[in-house]
Amino acid sequence: MGNDETRRAADDQEINELGAIVGWAFGSPVPKAIEWLKKGGVENARVLRSEGRVLAGLLEIPMGQWFLGRSVPMLGIAGVAVSPDARGRGVALGMMQSTLRQARERGLALSALYPATETLYRAVGYELAGAYCRYSMRASDCPREKSELRVSLVTPEQQPELGELYTEVARLRSGYLDRGPFAWKRVRQPHDEVALGVVVQGPARIEGYAYMSQRSSTSADYDLLLSDLVARTPQALSRLLTFLADHRTTAGNIVWHAGPADASLLTFKEAVFEVGIEKYWMLRVVDVKLALELRGYPAIDSELTLRIDDDLLPENSGTYRLGLQGGSASVDRVNGAAVKLGPRALAALYSGFLSAEELARAGMLSADPSTLAKLSLVFGGPAPAMSDYF
Repeated sequence: MGNDETRRAADDQEINELGAIVGWAFGSPVPKAIEWLKKGGVENARVLRSEGRVLAGLLEIPMGQWFLGRSVPMLGIAGVAVSPDARGRGVALGMMQSTLRQARERGLALSALYPATETLYRAVGYELAGAYCRYSMRASDCPREKSELRVSLVTPEQQPELGELYTEVARLRSGYLDRGPFAWKRVRQPHDEVALGVVVQGPARIEGYAYMSQRSSTSADYDLLLSDLVARTPQALSRLLTFLADHRTTAGNIVWHAGPADASLLTFKEAVFEVGIEKYWMLRVVDVKLALELRGYPAIDSELTLRIDDDLLPENSGTYRLGLQGGSASVDRVNGAAVKLGPRALAALYSGFLSAEELARAGMLSADPSTLAKLSLVFGGPAPAMSDYF
């Protein structure tokens, strides 16, 4: 079973079969699951067909991921589902193996997902690599300040500029998505409804924006759910918060997602919000050389030698010399002694989720103290996180 190849869904019949499997797996009505697959792009639906029918499938989401100012091509994985009568037979494992091999062949460097189970994904080389945090505060506690900045509704013509503003902010936050059409659709149409978008207009350009929707609340008329909140200046963020606070007569809570360390939190004079890690996401390095070359690094001159052992993707196995200069990397295959690690340790190190010392403590790599310190410095940076769920 594990040798069956995952391939693109061939027609509507296979999409319908996969929709039934996805709907059952995630407790969703089948028509809604089919609609979700179509919104993700039929060309991105993958199925594992065996015994004359679809036994499993998933949705691929091509996009990128920011690490120290550079976007690395990444394949998001969502909706991994197996027919109820085919579970426990290694179907999901074989499907993920085939998906990762095909991703490498297509020139992708990374893959990321939100796991329903960690055991399956660790078996194919994924590891915890960052956080998705939920923030909540009462609308009545949201700070309000006077401002000359004007808030207006988003127009279709402004969307490209909003994309540029998002990129300006996200590229400095390790792990944030370099969004593609799927992620932007979830921002602008969350929960299958059109979000209200507002922009903060500065003297010369847009300084911030937010997308939001309403959800019924037991304690108020509704809660405000933010699918995006981005500002390039403290003044723009303050103006957006004042706009949100102006909903306090009817809104109960304001909810948004971000990383555990976010400069926007410094805007609050008091911690009027509650925060918690809602999910951890997992990462898999699909092409070691490409991933190491494309990632951003601290502006230091250094050199490291890494020995990667990757049973699933043997093309990754080997010894790599990582040379750093001015925040850029050169990567060569070499021989000789090196720090040895597998795909899981590499994923957690690559994102900056765990330091080399912590990985050594977990028994996932070993090196002398000076090499561990150098590894941590090279792969360190802002706490890896996402503000998007997929």
